[in-house]
Amino acid sequence: MPDLTIGVSLGRKHLRLVQLRREGGSEEVVRTLELPAPEPLDLAFLMDDAKRAGWHQELTTLVGDLPADATAVVAIPVGFCALRVFPVDADLTEDELAEQSKWELEHLVLSSPDEYYYGSDRIQAEVGLTDTAVLVAVRKSVATAVRDLLSGLGPRIVAVEADIFAAQRAFEHNYDLDDLHPTMLLERSGSRLNGVVLKRGGTFRFLSDLLPELGDDTPASTAAEAFRNAAERLARAQGVLESLEELAGIYLYGDEQSEAFVDALRDTSEARVEKLNPFRRLRLAPDAIDELVLETRPEGFAAAVGASLW
Repeated sequence: MPDLTIGVSLGRKHLRLVQLRREGGSEEVVRTLELPAPEPLDLAFLMDDAKRAGWHQELTTLVGDLPADATAVVAIPVGFCALRVFPVDADLTEDELAEQSKWELEHLVLSSPDEYYYGSDRIQAEVGLTDTAVLVAVRKSVATAVRDLLSGLGPRIVAVEADIFAAQRAFEHNYDLDDLHPTMLLERSGSRLNGVVLKRGGTFRFLSDLLPELGDDTPASTAAEAFRNAAERLARAQGVLESLEELAGIYLYGDEQSEAFVDALRDTSEARVEKLNPFRRLRLAPDAIDELVLETRPEGFAAAVGASLW
């Protein structure tokens, strides 16, 4: 029997779905779906019982029946999560890491840690005695709302994760990291910049900050300059690099990555700037995805593909 996984991403403007089939050591995308959100998808919308119920009714009609024997992984906006990157001793046991993670969570959130689902992942250092750990936490009420929204579609939801890590998984499945220079994955989501810096061997940094006010009529060149400056400032502040010119490449994912914006960002940097194509090394079943979407905006599916690769 093939292994079927449904990756679902809740973006600011769209819900996207990717159905992945694994069989005989190969992977194939058999279906994709892109549905616009009725209004910008933020926490206020998700936690509004009436709005959530209304969209749920619409989704059950538009999505249709999904395989009941499939499992589902849902990627939610990283802004819905609490996240912290912290150093840990390389010889820390798993029990000790769990204990430190709980301590980090207690100092990260204002309410009781008991109100959160959380987990941490250790990234081993190439040299030295200090590893890096990444802690991600989401309110139980948010996870419950996500499950309510998607209930009744067929698959069993086995995980809810931050979209930035799903996009990272999609990148690592489709691209090779440079041996010497780091790579940056970036998303412009409304008024925020989110991203990660990756380097072969496990070096990892999370970036997130408010962008200057950018309206729909902001020229692409202005938006690109603000985006670049914010990314460079954050990277420098975290000691990752001094300039974006040190990067092997910048890969953009998510919504709001127009061609004009991407071209303008290319003009501001010597580093390679590309839209992340999460289908680059995956086999596609006939009619699995609209050719126009695949050609013009595959980056919107990065988190959904990454979730399906869980």
